[in-house]
Order: sequence, then structure tokens, then C-alpha cells
Amino acid sequence: MVYMLLGTGFEETEAIAPLDLLRRAGLQVQTVGLNGKIIYGSHGIGVEADITIDQLDLTQLEMIVLPGGLGGVASARACQPALDALRFAYENGKYVAAICAGPTVLADLGITDGKKATCYPGCEDGMGKAQIQFILYKGNHYHITLKSNDGEKFYVNTNDVWEDYDDVGINIKASDLRITKQ
Repeated sequence: MVYMLLGTGFEETEAIAPLDLLRRAGLQVQTVGLNGKIIYGSHGIGVEADITIDQLDLTQLEMIVLPGGLGGVASARACQPALDALRFAYENGKYVAAICAGPTVLADLGITDGKKATCYPGCEDGMGKAQIQFILYKGNHYHITLKSNDGEKFYVNTNDVWEDYDDVGINIKASDLRITKQ
């Protein structure tokens, strides 16, 4: 079972779009309300969760997903059963996914330590010991943010650099990445 955690203030698109894609792919997915059965997202859209957090069955957990949205992330941080489920999934080799600001909760739990991770720009300070990489897909091209050793930011917008159908790869060695607190 894939469980998608929904806390008050979650980002609707970051929950509903992956939920739809996972279900279309034939996976069993249940939305899990952290603050009750009806959860309101960051744009005031109410979603009726399939189950509440107290009904989540860890024995059935194959994957757990935490959408972003600052309110939803705050709701997850304030919900010990949600944190316990994330930790359980990680410690038992299950798939753990988080979107946008959601990875900061994984960082709080030490799940991203030493791992390549991405987060919403501006949330880097909440990512602990993760190896931060920013690659943002903008529908038909990528926007990549790189930082020099001196802290200078470089932006590459692939729409301006490459033509349609070009095969492009970017390889950044973890040892070349530098993360500093500003």
C-alpha cells in the first residue's frame, strides 16, 4: 500500500497529481488525513482523506509520500504518528518520498543525511546533512541552479541552451558539491 500523508495546508497539486498518476499506474494508494478526515490544502481546497492517521496500517506500508506546502509540512512535524510512520518506512527499507518542502521533515528524522536530495528553493537550511541538488522541470525544459565554491549561483535554463530532442546529461559528483550555511 502507498500512503500519502495530507496535513492541513498541504500543496494540492503536489498531492493530487502524484495520487492520480499512482492510481492510474494500478498502485493501491490511500490518502491519510493527519488532522481528521477532511483536510484543507494551502489554497483552501478540501479533500476527504481515505483514512485518518490512526488507521494507517504499517504492516501494509510499501511506500509513504509527503507532499509539500508549508502548512502541510508543519502539520506533519506536529503529528507524532506521521513522523513514526516515516521513520518506520525508512528503517524497514520501504520507499519514502517527499515533495517541495516535504524533504525537510525527512531531514529532521535524519533520513536524508548523506543522500542526494532536492527541496524547494529557500528550504536548504532545513535539509540537515543532505547533499542538495536543484533541478526544476518546467514542463518542457529544466532550470538548474548550481553554486560555485565561492557561493556564486549559476542558473542554466535548458530552454535557452539546447534544442528540442537534444540528449543532454548533467553529472555532478557528490564530492564537487559544497553546502554551506549562509
